[in-house]
Amino acid sequence: MSGMCGRLNLIDAPMYAFFAKYLNLPLQIDTAFNVTPTESVWALTLNQGVFEATTMRWWLVPNWSQGPQHKFSMFNARAETIKTSKAYAQPYKRQRCVIPVSGYFEWRDVDGRRQPFKISRDDGEVLLFGGLWDQWHGSEGTIISCTIVTTEAPASMQPFHHRAPLMLDDTELTEWLDVRSTGDALDRLLAPSVPYVLSIQDVDAKGNYARNKSESAQHAVGDASHIPVLTRPR
Repeated sequence: MSGMCGRLNLIDAPMYAFFAKYLNLPLQIDTAFNVTPTESVWALTLNQGVFEATTMRWWLVPNWSQGPQHKFSMFNARAETIKTSKAYAQPYKRQRCVIPVSGYFEWRDVDGRRQPFKISRDDGEVLLFGGLWDQWHGSEGTIISCTIVTTEAPASMQPFHHRAPLMLDDTELTEWLDVRSTGDALDRLLAPSVPYVLSIQDVDAKGNYARNKSESAQHAVGDASHIPVLTRPR
């Protein structure tokens, strides 16, 4: 799958701890390794002041479309164009979500082979990605789907990839979700940042294969490197 941020990990314990801060009822969250676009992810939304958790298809299906298709990659939305995109402009105004993940994967070339590496939080908690969601209705039922917003990578992440997911911290989360947030506030949140210390860790090359969902395919290889916090200007 081309594009950045096309593979995710969802680990039950940190995911459960995250949602427990916002919900009154516990969730049943299953660990999922090597999650790929069109599979399900968890998303947090804010509905009239109440936080809600929903599983969503990770590949946006616009409400006005004829249904799921793969002509265009809809699992990432570029921050630079979401205000003008036919698919993303309306969700950006009213249907923003936060997608927590335990880590995501990118690749680099090593002597002509693809070497996967995982990007995660150094403290083991979840990364919080800004996302957009939509709801499509058709003869086969309803599909609730989402996309992850991406930005130009901060300078410290440029050596690893030229794009990065829109990462939020706990204080920015509510501002992103709140439909009352102003354009200026949202513009600030769209700026690249690194809200928490990140760990960059090579993993076993077996993780290259999307069908390989086992934990063993993602064993660490070598030493990790780290990216320091880079906060957004207030």
